[in-house]
Amino acid sequence: MLERGCVRKYEMLEALADGETINLEGLRASIAEWNKAVEEGKDAHYGRYVNKLAKPMSQGPWYVSQMVPKVHHCMGGILTDMAARPMDCTANEPIPGLFAAGEATGGVHGAVRLGSCAITDCIVYGRIAAKSAAAASP
Repeated sequence: MLERGCVRKYEMLEALADGETINLEGLRASIAEWNKAVEEGKDAHYGRYVNKLAKPMSQGPWYVSQMVPKVHHCMGGILTDMAARPMDCTANEPIPGLFAAGEATGGVHGAVRLGSCAITDCIVYGRIAAKSAAAASP
């Protein structure tokens, strides 16, 4: 990841702040807040539990990576019938001419990974959706 530029390494906190255009004093305050949460076993800012194996951040090297939100796993999604047709839940009937599979239906792990069960989900419902759509075509 370092070679690809996805992760950047800094030996000193000051270099990290400068290289990433982060306010150094704010960064130090955030680190101090984290270290206190590790020491106390609870994050006072967010009210969350801190794992007993968490370590305080004290010295470099420091590693930085940009993070963006993405779907990891969707337990919900569009309700479909056994022919992969999305349902109109108010009428309890399939929506004519519409088919759905994959993340839209909640059975795939999005951009992160596919687990063993989800791969089958993709293949099976992808094929069902394709066959249903082909059969519905004029």
